[in-house]
Amino acid sequence: MMQNRVISVISKPSNDRRRGEVRVVLPWLRKKSELLSTCNSDVLEDVIKHCNYLRVYKDDVIVVQGDTGDWYVELFI
Repeated sequence: MMQNRVISVISKPSNDRRRGEVRVVLPWLRKKSELLSTCNSDVLEDVIKHCNYLRVYKDDVIVVQGDTGDWYVELFI
C-alpha cells in the first residue's frame, strides 16, 4: 500500500531520506492534496524531505482555535 510507503519515508529523520525514495511518493501526494498537486517538483521534494509524520488518534487536539500557527497540517485518512 502506497500510504505505508509514504509513512515509512516521512518517519525517517530528514537526513536519512534519499532523493529516490522521496521522488517515489510525489505522485501519491499530488493525488491526495489539492494544494500539493500544483507544487513544482523541487518544492514538493523539499516539503517531503523536511516534513514530520505525526500519528493522531480520535479526540487528539491537533490545533487549538485562536493559537498562532507556525506549521501546516495535512490530514490523510
